[in-house]
Amino acid sequence: MPFDHNAKSRPALESWRLAPWERLLAPLMSAEHFEKAHPSGLLDADGGVPSPRVDARADHACEVPFGFQPAIAAGSPVACIIHAFYPDMLSPLLALLANVPRPVDLFISTDTADKKAEIELICRAHTKGTVEVRIAANRGRDIAPKLITFTDVYARYDLFLHLHTKRSPHSGSLAGWSRYLAETLIGSPAIAASILKLFEDPRMGLVFPQHLFTLRKALRWGFDYDHGRRLLGRIGIRLQADWPLEFPSGSMIWGRSAALKPLLDLGLSVEDFPEEAGQVDGTLAHAIERCLLHVVEHAGFDWLKIARRDLYPLRDTVLPVPEEEALAGVKSRVFQPCLPKPALDEPPSATAPVRLTAGKGERLRLIRIEHEANGAAEGVRLWQRRDPVEAARWRHEHPEDPTDFAARLALEGHEPHAASAWADAIEDAVARFKSGG
Repeated sequence: MPFDHNAKSRPALESWRLAPWERLLAPLMSAEHFEKAHPSGLLDADGGVPSPRVDARADHACEVPFGFQPAIAAGSPVACIIHAFYPDMLSPLLALLANVPRPVDLFISTDTADKKAEIELICRAHTKGTVEVRIAANRGRDIAPKLITFTDVYARYDLFLHLHTKRSPHSGSLAGWSRYLAETLIGSPAIAASILKLFEDPRMGLVFPQHLFTLRKALRWGFDYDHGRRLLGRIGIRLQADWPLEFPSGSMIWGRSAALKPLLDLGLSVEDFPEEAGQVDGTLAHAIERCLLHVVEHAGFDWLKIARRDLYPLRDTVLPVPEEEALAGVKSRVFQPCLPKPALDEPPSATAPVRLTAGKGERLRLIRIEHEANGAAEGVRLWQRRDPVEAARWRHEHPEDPTDFAARLALEGHEPHAASAWADAIEDAVARFKSGG
């Protein structure tokens, strides 16, 4: 159903437009949460597009550093891509890079030759790896330089770190935002080691900080929705404005290069971005920031939001990881997929895997608690994890489960058929839930 910009105010759960297999979950949702995030229907008072979001008290993040010390083996270098529009803010970032227990190759962009010379002088102190400084047009804020000026870098590195010299001159309340993001990502050796531990999971595609608390009320599509819809449409995602919105606000992230491949393969150019005019919303750069997690999921990867207990005020939402065995449970609570079913224009294929999930991860967890005796819920979980080995084990142990056929197909590598069969299995599971079977 296309998004109706002229629609009148509607009840929160109706505007959410739940799919049939999600409507079963409506009693588990807090309408109060959606009414707070979506109080005036389908358009905000200023005409911008709002975004359904859960209450801050239910918005969980994985705590860093972990309560145990991960053993991180020396590995290949990480690519640290930094846009340094303000060279005077670069030295503190470079100092924090000393916390990364891997070699770090620097790729720094700026907009003038004078700044480039200043940056090269500053970077003489960097001893963890190579340094390359390039001049980029002053378009697309930090987003365009990271994705376009250094588009060739991603093919050479498995992992990358995005930073920039963020100043936010339009708002004094955001003065500490840059430091907050950097400290959450690389604020200590234990934090950097914890994040690298997360990427030992080959499904992990992107890790980003919990939102700066004072920014939470501004987390919406605003005037970026149309840009985002066109952008994701080129990838094959039919974006809807009533999907829940999550994104790495501030665009400082750890990531896996393969997770951004759908975006990098679009061949965007600097000319796709408007000339700099002090915009605070409504540009392609702002839209890309809000679309990153959709891209990551479309590429077949998960993401995770992290937080430092000493920097975020809602400490009950910061989930500790006291030992390695607790990590999987924390991930399952934090990773709340942005792409509902169906989210793609094209059928699933081996090169563009579809993520079929029974709604948001937290709601799926609640279903498993409510119906833990029902084997189909476990089958849904296994498909969400895309683990054919566990799926096969489940098939052998529970031959009566409706996911049997799909598990076998997934194990044999017939992804398109498996995706369809698992979708049918989810529908069967919901029918069984409704009937109390």
